Amino acid sequence: MSLGSVRSLSLAALVFISSPAAASSISSVAVSPSSPVAGDFVSLSTELLYDSTGFFASEVHTSAPDPLSFVIDIHVGAPAPEEIVLPIITSEVVVAGLGNLPAGDYSYVVNMILEPRTTGLMIHADSFSGSFTVAPEPSALALLGLALAALAFRSQIRAR
Repeated sequence: MSLGSVRSLSLAALVFISSPAAASSISSVAVSPSSPVAGDFVSLSTELLYDSTGFFASEVHTSAPDPLSFVIDIHVGAPAPEEIVLPIITSEVVVAGLGNLPAGDYSYVVNMILEPRTTGLMIHADSFSGSFTVAPEPSALALLGLALAALAFRSQIRAR
């Protein structure tokens, strides 16, 4: 499944690079909302660091090898060394939606794949893995507690 991305761009300190994958990496991944509840729309925000201008996230592919895990592949258009305009660290935030998730413990792997425009090759630049928990809805827990209390009360009455 291919999803769009939300981007923000910032500039930082000067740095020199020697190859397209030299200092390009995944800086951080955050789950949104930070404490999801069953039924919430959950997304992963990934901050990518680039070692020069000319990089951009061109595609985001999300797959689910099983119901409790996700793989997010972020394809990044990378300049060839001769195309680098400014050797300056830049960052970009890419958001991948995972959907409305039921309660459970989930895992994810985010892959950053560079695609230098002049070579046509794909370079696996970085990976980041983690996990998060989607809590049951509070009303579902309340109903479960009420049902358990009713069963306990019923068994006490039968015991007399």
